[in-house]
Amino acid sequence: MSRSKRNLLVMVKKSSSNDHALEYELEQLHRILMTTEDFERIANVYEVIDLNRFKVIRKNGRVKKSLLRRDLKHFEFLIPLN
Repeated sequence: MSRSKRNLLVMVKKSSSNDHALEYELEQLHRILMTTEDFERIANVYEVIDLNRFKVIRKNGRVKKSLLRRDLKHFEFLIPLN
């Protein structure tokens, strides 16, 4: 995801006139978010609860298929694993 497509609200404790330091911090934050928002990582931290078949789907490939669908079936839920 390019930085221009991301809206961030950043709150800082002290107001400094050093725009270069703030820009550097935003760039570092963008890099952290790019590594954590990877599709592979997102698929690893979700499971699909399918109440139609009474199954819990944890396999990475099947969770990816569920994430890629535009809408879930009735009584099918994406649950984070935390």
